[in-house]
Amino acid sequence: RQVLAKVELGEADAAIVYRTDAAGKGVQVIAIPEEINVTARYPVAVLRSARQPVLAAQFVELLRSPAGAATLSRFGFTR
Repeated sequence: RQVLAKVELGEADAAIVYRTDAAGKGVQVIAIPEEINVTARYPVAVLRSARQPVLAAQFVELLRSPAGAATLSRFGFTR
C-alpha cells in the first residue's frame, strides 16, 4: 500500500500492487498476463489453540459460504 501511495502522489510512475489495494484508488490498473502472474493464496483454518474455536469455525464457514464468496468477490478476491 505504501508503494501504491507513491503512485497516487505522483512520486512513482508505476508499481506492482495487489489489485484489491488498487481498486477504486483512481489509478490505472493494468493486468499482468496470466502466464507470468503470481496468485496470492490466503489459507484459512481454525487453530487448535483458538480461544473461541466455535466462533472461529463460524467465521471460516461464513468465508466459504456463497454470501462470503460474493463479498470477497466484490472486493476482488477469487477462489
